[in-house]
Amino acid sequence: MPTVATVAKPTLVFIHGFLGSPDDWLEVVAALDDRYACLLLTIPERNQQGQALRDWAALIAACEHQWTALLPERFTLIGYSLGGRIAQALSQIWLGRLEALILQGAHPGLGSDLERSQRRRQDRQWSNCFRSEPLETALQRWYRQSVFARLSEQQRADLIQARTRALLDSERMADLLLAASLAGQPDYWAALAQLPVPLLYINGAQDLKFCALAERLAKHRPSLERHQLPDTGHNCHHQTPKPYAALLAQFLTQVPYD
Repeated sequence: MPTVATVAKPTLVFIHGFLGSPDDWLEVVAALDDRYACLLLTIPERNQQGQALRDWAALIAACEHQWTALLPERFTLIGYSLGGRIAQALSQIWLGRLEALILQGAHPGLGSDLERSQRRRQDRQWSNCFRSEPLETALQRWYRQSVFARLSEQQRADLIQARTRALLDSERMADLLLAASLAGQPDYWAALAQLPVPLLYINGAQDLKFCALAERLAKHRPSLERHQLPDTGHNCHHQTPKPYAALLAQFLTQVPYD
């Protein structure tokens, strides 16, 4: 279980994506932990009573409940995909303790009822896939989505092997996918535009969907720091961990620490 750092270093708090684990950040952290205290969180799959999370609000409440006591007084939040969406929510709850926010491939929110309806239907289909198919089959399908198209065959195989080895519970993943659906997430565009701490948005240069989202976010927030890692897709911290860590280190030199 992660513990609060006791050394006098700025703290970086990492939140993984859907199907991921804290281990996803290890190569990034290895390049940073001489200068920063790194705290790796695990997204909860159940509430305090051990029940499936009902919706987005229940997911954020579970994260806040499980993580608040682990955190130091001040920290930087770093989140990938679902982890980034969670970080957006928690940045509002923990605003007085936040030094900076770093998002990787994280969606600030859908803008229309039609988009939400389409995403809800899509996530229900994926949830049914995880409930009805063997885990490895579901993972093969998941990592063949267009958003992961830039993974090499070896990178895709490594991710599937890691998820299979982690003995993920398919039912829990199906439940979490529905609770965490982008269809039920609030709109964080305005909150990010007004966030009073430094904000960095990272995506792979080949991840065209999130390139467009980053460009749109920059119009809402002209001070946004943006960076596209070349020759990478959605999962760029996995594809190029050392350049990713170097990018974080460069950005963090601009963060004022109390």
